[in-house]
Amino acid sequence: MRCLQEEFDVLIAGVSIAGASTGFFSSQNGVKVLMVEKKKIVGVPVKCGEFIPTLESIRKMLPNSNYIEEVYSLISEEVISNKTKKIRFYSPSNHCFEFDFDGIVLKRDLLEQLIVKKALNMGAKIYTSSLVKSVTNKNEFKSVLVKGPQVDGVLKARVVVGADGYPSNIAKWMGLKDGYGLNDIALAVQKTMANVDVEEDTVEMFSGNTCAPKGYAWIIPKGEKVANVGLGVRLSHFRSTHRRKILDYLDYFIRKHPIASKKLLKAKTLNFSAKLVPVGGIVKEVQKDNVLLVGDAAGLVLAVNGSGIPTAMVSGCIAGKLIAEHVKGNLDLNVYLNLLKQEIGKVLDRSVTFRKVSDIFMGSDRLFDFILKIVGVKGVSKVLKCESLF
Repeated sequence: MRCLQEEFDVLIAGVSIAGASTGFFSSQNGVKVLMVEKKKIVGVPVKCGEFIPTLESIRKMLPNSNYIEEVYSLISEEVISNKTKKIRFYSPSNHCFEFDFDGIVLKRDLLEQLIVKKALNMGAKIYTSSLVKSVTNKNEFKSVLVKGPQVDGVLKARVVVGADGYPSNIAKWMGLKDGYGLNDIALAVQKTMANVDVEEDTVEMFSGNTCAPKGYAWIIPKGEKVANVGLGVRLSHFRSTHRRKILDYLDYFIRKHPIASKKLLKAKTLNFSAKLVPVGGIVKEVQKDNVLLVGDAAGLVLAVNGSGIPTAMVSGCIAGKLIAEHVKGNLDLNVYLNLLKQEIGKVLDRSVTFRKVSDIFMGSDRLFDFILKIVGVKGVSKVLKCESLF
């Protein structure tokens, strides 16, 4: 164990997909990087559906992106568990809306580990099983208290990146406000299950107040009869008069849902995870002084479908490149928000709008069924892919 006044250009708190990407793109541009991760093994356990669009699919979602090609170059064949061709969305009455959509199901833990390895090969450091306990100002540096087996003491960093998920401790310590209400936060639970009877090329999504009020449930095939099975429910729902525990919803979905239960009849649970997911769009403050937020900490999740991996990686790419320019004295960090908005702001804003409009109808299963039939397959497809309706 060491207790040293080490100095770094950037200290990244949290080494999930956003933190790993920030570490890689910072290191690639000559920055002295330290990544601090509370897990013993990066990426384990996985708390994610692991489903993302293919590069061709996401090009349509982000047609003016400056970074998506570079980001997707990190996704090699060895981190891909399965490739899908369709999405099947079920209404509360189980009417099916099916459309083509090319997707990838990742081995997310392996992806994160490989990105970190690339960063380490370029000179970055990582402390695992370690916690950032506080961040305070000290002249042009931040004083960061880190406790773990490799270090126990105060480190100094020119820039601190909050990649610690939602809600972010880095944001809390630095007074960065998110501007969220309970309706802007979902609690997601998931089981990875074996021996699932699914079509390997189809992602399935289920709506309805009996299984996922103001949210949806999912079955995402990982290949070889393994699937991620889960659901998300908004925190505001648990303040209502219908106070069921979220595990009751998951149990109903797995055991009693008219369609899903048949697919999961012989399934065995391999692992379980739970996490809070921000679904209110970019948080009110993503940067202050020499602190940046990336990924979930910055609210970079597509609110209508819960997708957050590509946007997290893009934020890491933007943050890493910006930090390098800042360290060289070329750019101020206060341009970060504008860079994020230019790259992914439109699709994030559109997703939040779709989520808020859906909220109006999803309180009633009959009303939501009626609206879905009006918008049809084409409308459902556009909403879930966060495309413009006009």
